[in-house]
Amino acid sequence: MTKEYLPHQKRVMDEHEELCGRIKELEAYIAATSLLACCMSTA
Repeated sequence: MTKEYLPHQKRVMDEHEELCGRIKELEAYIAATSLLACCMSTA
């Protein structure tokens, strides 16, 4: 592994971590809205 490669690798890992966080937020939002939709459709 060369020294030039390391900063790129760190950036990729940081971006991956950020994306995982966004995906978790999105999944929570989708779960909440679909749950709400189910409740409203049965009411």
